[in-house]
Amino acid sequence: MTKWVTVDGGKFKVKPVSERERLQKLCDKAAASNDPVAMRADIKQVVNAVIKDWDEIEDRNGTPIPFNLNNAVDVFIEDTHLLAKIILSAGLAEGKA
Repeated sequence: MTKWVTVDGGKFKVKPVSERERLQKLCDKAAASNDPVAMRADIKQVVNAVIKDWDEIEDRNGTPIPFNLNNAVDVFIEDTHLLAKIILSAGLAEGKA
């Protein structure tokens, strides 16, 4: 079952997070990585596990960004802190924080 959560003004459709700690570690590892290939792979795993859709996500020019896995990875590579907040919100939405 998925739920919509609002984080930093964006709306994200998330699925239950039963592995919140592992996903948070992957997110932290990606944020600290100097290897763009490894960083992209870690972010992709987290996005795949948590986020199923989004709404009201825009680029710096205000153009809406359609949801797909590649766009999501691109967005979260730029903002791993937002991804960490979404992981936490997904856990809270499911009562697993």
